[in-house]
Amino acid sequence: MKYKSKIDWWFHLCVVIFAIFTGYVIFAGTYGNPTMLLAAIMFGLMFFLFLLPTYLMTYYIMGDDALTVRSGLFSKKVIPYNMIVSCQPGSVTGDSAALSRDRLVITYFKNGKRKNLIVSPKDKFDFVTELKLKQKENGSDSED
Repeated sequence: MKYKSKIDWWFHLCVVIFAIFTGYVIFAGTYGNPTMLLAAIMFGLMFFLFLLPTYLMTYYIMGDDALTVRSGLFSKKVIPYNMIVSCQPGSVTGDSAALSRDRLVITYFKNGKRKNLIVSPKDKFDFVTELKLKQKENGSDSED
């Protein structure tokens, strides 16, 4: 099942402000201010390659054998269920695919090292319930 990320108001606001500013810089760069052209290109690329895809494409997929976490165009993590140690509310340092402050911390092992991944699914209860079910189906003995 696919779970969309919850998005807080502050992230919506950042996207809108950045879009308006990028539009202004592009306008200024193309209509008479050649020094703004480079800034227009840089802001346009940042907006269309990083911010907008992260805003539109942050989601979590429960596959048969692994949890896939996608955030934007360039970030995709696949975590086998049998490597997941816990999934609990909170916030720690680690990789983040969360667009909200209402977060879950997934602790897992990769290459013998303990890692954290922060996610913020819209429906946390269903996400955690399905994750526990998938862990049991895949032979994980973690206790949440």
